[in-house]
Amino acid sequence: MKLVVDEWLWADLAGENTQKRQSESHRVLLQVLQKCDQFVTVAGSQFLRTFWDFCRSARTPLHKKTIKMFTDSFAYNPQKLLLCAQIEGAGRLAMPTGPLAKTTCI
Repeated sequence: MKLVVDEWLWADLAGENTQKRQSESHRVLLQVLQKCDQFVTVAGSQFLRTFWDFCRSARTPLHKKTIKMFTDSFAYNPQKLLLCAQIEGAGRLAMPTGPLAKTTCI
């Protein structure tokens, strides 16, 4: 299953909302990692910008562990993170060239 994610995930993981939301978001990461699921986002998206902000502001061991898990398991793994490119003016998304170029992302 492909899951389109937004920056809310990082706000929850940072503990900006409730502790319950933080726990739920950790479970989401772990479930996507353990299953054949895949996150989908756009290069330069608010999701990725918020992730890098989260990295810069990480203070707790839990935050640092979460960053390491996401970086190691998702950020550089095209089977877990489908990174689409925005086609300017076309109003649609397309995969960059590479091994997943045959995959359509709309």
